[in-house]
Amino acid sequence: MKSNGTEYREKRLKVWQARGIKISGWQEYEDMYWAAEGKCEVCNTPLALEYDVNLETARLDHNHETGEPRAILCNIHNRFMWPLEQYGEDELIGIANFIVQKMIHTTPPESISGDLRGMEAHEGIITPEGRKNAKGSGK
Repeated sequence: MKSNGTEYREKRLKVWQARGIKISGWQEYEDMYWAAEGKCEVCNTPLALEYDVNLETARLDHNHETGEPRAILCNIHNRFMWPLEQYGEDELIGIANFIVQKMIHTTPPESISGDLRGMEAHEGIITPEGRKNAKGSGK
C-alpha cells in the first residue's frame, strides 16, 4: 500500500507529464525547490514542497513551448508568467523597464540608470548589477 505522500507525488508527476512538462522525476522537482530555498523565486513567499494546509504548494513553472522546467513559483506568479511567453526579448525588457520606472520609481535610482536594455542578461534574468546570474554568483 502506498503512503499518501507517494500517491501525491505520483499524481503530480502524471499531471506535469500530461501538460508536457519535461521533468525526469520527483527528485528534479525537489532539487529545484531546495535550490529556490523553498520560496517563490519572484516574491520569496515560503512554499510547501507537498500539500500542506498551512502553506501554499510550490508551482513548477515551465516553458509552454519546450516543456522545460524554469522555476519554483507561487500560484500568482506562475499564472502571471505564462502570458508573458508570447513576447520577445525587447518587449519583455520594455515591460521590465515600465515596471521599474512607472510602477516602482517615478525617477529611477542611479543604479538602474533608467533603462535595463544596456544590462547583461544571464540565464534569462536581467539584474540591476548586470553582473549576477540566476544563482547570484559573479560573472
